[in-house]
Amino acid sequence: MDWLPLDGTALPIAALAYATNGWRVFPCTTGKQPRTPHGFTDASADPEQIRWWWRRWPEASIGWPIAPGLVVIDVDPRHGGADSYRALGPWPKTLTARTGGGGGHLVYSLPDGVEARQLAGFRLGLDTRAAGRGYVILAPSPHPSGSCYTWRSRVAPAPAPNWLLDIVRVRPAPAPAPYVPPIAGPALTRRQRYAAKVLAGEARAVAECAEGSRNHRLFAAWKRCAEFKDVIPRADAERELMAAALAAGLPEPEARKVLR
Repeated sequence: MDWLPLDGTALPIAALAYATNGWRVFPCTTGKQPRTPHGFTDASADPEQIRWWWRRWPEASIGWPIAPGLVVIDVDPRHGGADSYRALGPWPKTLTARTGGGGGHLVYSLPDGVEARQLAGFRLGLDTRAAGRGYVILAPSPHPSGSCYTWRSRVAPAPAPNWLLDIVRVRPAPAPAPYVPPIAGPALTRRQRYAAKVLAGEARAVAECAEGSRNHRLFAAWKRCAEFKDVIPRADAERELMAAALAAGLPEPEARKVLR
């Protein structure tokens, strides 16, 4: 990693160095806000694009969307990150930058097939930046404090240790439990018996609904059951339709939003 820009390198030259070595970058303000219309998704490793951007904004900071197969640990000592860093570990020596605010960015590689989560404050003062979800500012970009980002080590990203993988890895969602309709209890009236059949039928329809129409179907089921609110307790309808929505694969917060 000896090619990484040295302290004091002009920003247009540094940005071009990253691009010519395959790092996709994009221009940011000193306050870390993207200058491109679509943020880090506009990042490029095309030298001509980089030259155009930095001719337009020669003082632009250099943003780097986290590349696939990597995760960045952001250490913020202002919020207890130094103490949290020391409490964890051991931390293998890896590619490391000093941020303009006095913190650190540690870049680790991930095993094949493993994705990292974007975590804010997984410990006090420690965040993650994950591929497809976040970006960091690269040296020698300026910081509002007047300091600049610098590379503290120029070694290749080390494999993330197992204890860190346990924290950051994306885990597959558990398979939803199949929907099982409740056992009907004794009904006192014909309307109660009919309402119980409506609730069971609507819940079954939600549970069997395909992705793309689940929200609409859940809302329609809730409206249908509301026609029998005189004999179907609200809590019963919500419980059964929620169970059916989860069985269809709808995330619980989204299902609750529909029912609310």
